[in-house]
Amino acid sequence: MADREQRGYVDTPDGLIHYRERGSGPALLLLHQTPSNSEQYSASLPLFATRGYRTIAMDTPGFGLSDPPADKPAHMKWFAGRVQQLLDGLGIDSAHIFGHHTGCTIALETAATYPDRVGKLACFGFLALRDDERDYWIDNFMPRWEPDPGFAFIETWIIPKVTSFLPDADGAQTLREVAATCQAGPHYWWTYWNVFTHDSYRAIAEVQAPTLLLCAKGDREILNDRMRSSLPAFADGRWAEVAGHPGTHMREPAEYVKVVADFLGA
Repeated sequence: MADREQRGYVDTPDGLIHYRERGSGPALLLLHQTPSNSEQYSASLPLFATRGYRTIAMDTPGFGLSDPPADKPAHMKWFAGRVQQLLDGLGIDSAHIFGHHTGCTIALETAATYPDRVGKLACFGFLALRDDERDYWIDNFMPRWEPDPGFAFIETWIIPKVTSFLPDADGAQTLREVAATCQAGPHYWWTYWNVFTHDSYRAIAEVQAPTLLLCAKGDREILNDRMRSSLPAFADGRWAEVAGHPGTHMREPAEYVKVVADFLGA
């Protein structure tokens, strides 16, 4: 593998999956948050590659340059199946998986459904909900929007959404995430719906892979509380914390990359 980022597609029965790749060694798959895409990891790829991993960042179907699903997927297993298709297309038998926010739930379901395909699992901001907690997230975190010719959707939805998860972004990161949010389009919420309705505790009980739950102290307190509450349910769960906001770590990833790479190499 050349010492620079490569990009490509895997052609699957469910559409093209776009990915970015850098480095060589054991495979490490990075799964992004909603409504971002694999470019979220543009600063992380070279650092993981330097630590000795063939590092692949996938565009979740419906985001970035991956084809969207034809209809709203009925279950998170659909997304886990797309991960399996990507690994198959790249000739990878097993990979470590790192997820951020939505990517955590996709990673978790992949480890539960395809245990032989996952080495270690790392989740940065993982949301595990019990039945009585779902309505709050469904009601508050997946509003609908539609583009309009007057561009009101930019001011009323795109800008507030991006600033909500990038409170201290620089210009380059703001541009990248605004473009990613527009590119995701009004069906962005399909992944959120699958996260908020996912039976995470069922999946956790099925996961045998060593799992790191990574908390950014500047993330939403309720999210960190839900993640901390889920830790005892893992067969082999570890906990780690980093200072700052997750958006900062995507821009300046050295600290979180070290924590994750040390866990994977242990």
